[in-house]
Amino acid sequence: KLFYIFTIILIQCAINNCFGQNREIDSLKLILKKSINDTNKVKLILKIADQSFKYLNLSDSTLYKIIEPAINLSQKLKFKNGLLNCYLKSASYSLNASNYKRNRVFLDSAYTICLRFNDTIGLISVYNSKANSFSEQGLYSKGSQNFFMALKIAEKYKDIKKISTIYNGLGNLYIYQDDGIKATFYHLKALSTRLKIGDTLRISHSYVNLGNCYLLCKQYDSSTFYYSKALQLQTIKNNNTGQAYSYSGLGEIKFLKMQYENALSYYLRAKQLLINSDDVSQKIEVSINTAKTYLKLNNMDSALSNYLNAKITAEKMVELSKMVQIYLGLSEVYEFKKQFETALIYTKKYQILKDSLFNQEEVKKIAKIEGDYQIEQEHKIQELEKKRLVEKNDAAIKKQQMLIYIFSGGFLIVCVFLFLIFKSNKQKTLAFKTISFQKQEVETKNKIIEEKQKEILDSIHYAKRIQKALLPTDKYIERILKK
Repeated sequence: KLFYIFTIILIQCAINNCFGQNREIDSLKLILKKSINDTNKVKLILKIADQSFKYLNLSDSTLYKIIEPAINLSQKLKFKNGLLNCYLKSASYSLNASNYKRNRVFLDSAYTICLRFNDTIGLISVYNSKANSFSEQGLYSKGSQNFFMALKIAEKYKDIKKISTIYNGLGNLYIYQDDGIKATFYHLKALSTRLKIGDTLRISHSYVNLGNCYLLCKQYDSSTFYYSKALQLQTIKNNNTGQAYSYSGLGEIKFLKMQYENALSYYLRAKQLLINSDDVSQKIEVSINTAKTYLKLNNMDSALSNYLNAKITAEKMVELSKMVQIYLGLSEVYEFKKQFETALIYTKKYQILKDSLFNQEEVKKIAKIEGDYQIEQEHKIQELEKKRLVEKNDAAIKKQQMLIYIFSGGFLIVCVFLFLIFKSNKQKTLAFKTISFQKQEVETKNKIIEEKQKEILDSIHYAKRIQKALLPTDKYIERILKK
C-alpha cells in the first residue's frame, strides 16, 4: 500500500511539474512573439528548445524545427556564438535520440563555423561533442582522440567547466570498454571539478557514473552509495530520466548479487520512468537489462520480447556496443528454446561485432593517444619550468639593465642640470657686464651733460654781468624818467 501511495504521489508531482513547465514554455513563446530580431531573440529560441527537450520529450527533428528560425536569424545577424550554439544544441538532441547521421551533419556545421571565425574556444565543445558521438557508436579510438584534442584547448584556457565535461566523457569511454579503474579515475576528476563549480545537475550525473565505475570494479557498497546520492538529487529535481539511470544501476547491483526479483523491480521502475523520455540509448539499455533478468528467471518469452524490442531500436540507431549485448542475449534465449540455428546466427553476429569493437589494435590506439597526451603534458611541464627559469634570468637581466638605465638617466639629468646652471650663470654674467657698461655710459654722459650745463650757466652769468655793466642803474633811469 505504501508503495502504491508513493507511486501516486510521485505521478501527481510529475503531472504538476509538467503543467508548470508547459506554462513556462508558453510564457517564453509569448515573449518571443513580441521580441525584435536581435541576438536576444536567438537566445530565447534556444531556451525554448532546451525547456521543450527537458520537459516535453520532443523528437530531435521537432526540436530542430524550433531551432531553425534561430539559425536563420543568426546567419542574418552574423551572430557567431548564436549560430554555433544552435548547431551544438541540435547535435546534442540528435545524439540523445541516437540519430548519428544528423548528429554528424550538425557537428560538421559547428566545426566549419569555428574555423571560419577562428573560434578556438568553440572547438572545445565541437571536439567534445564529436568524441561523445564516436564513443556511443563504439568508435573508441576516434572518441579518445577528440576528447584529448578538446582537453588540450580547455586546459590551455583554464576552462574548468569544460574540463569537467571532458573528464566525464573520458570516464564514459572507459566504461563502454569495461575498464573500471580508468573510468573511475576520470569520473572522480570530473566530480571534483563539478563540486568546485557547484553544478547540481552534473554532480548527480557524476554520481551515477561513479556508481557505474564501482559496479564494474565489483565494489557494490560504493556503487550503491553513489547511485543513492544521484537518485536523491534527481528526485528533488523531478528528473525522471535521471532517476531511471539510478534505478537501473541499483537493479544491476541486485542482478550481480543474484537477487533477480529485486533487480527486475528496479529495472521495471526505470522502464516506467523512461516511457515519455527521448533518451533512446537508455531505453535500449534498460530493455537489455530487463531481458537478461527475465532470462535468469527462466521467463524466456519476456526475455525474447525485450531483447527484440531493444534490437530493433539499437540496429536503427547503430548502437554497436548495445548490439553486442543484444546478440549475446538472443543467442542464449534461442539456445534455451532449442532453436540452435537461430542461436548460432546471433552467436556469430555477437563474435564479429565484439571483435570489431574490442580488438587489440583498437586498445593500442587508445593507449597510444592517452600516452601521447601524458608525454605532451610532461613536455609542457618541462617547457613551463624552462620558461620560468628563462623568465627569471630575463627578469634579473632586465633589473640590471633598469639600474644601468636609471643610473645613466640620472647622470644625464645631472649633466643637463649643470649645463643649464652654467648657461644661466653665463647669461647672468653677460647681462651684468652689459648693464655695468651701460651704467658707465650713462654716468659718463651725465658728467658731460653736467659740464655742459655748468659752461652754459657760467656763460649766462658772464653775459649778465656784462649786461649789468653796460646798462645804467635803476635809480638813474628813474631820475631821467621823472625829468
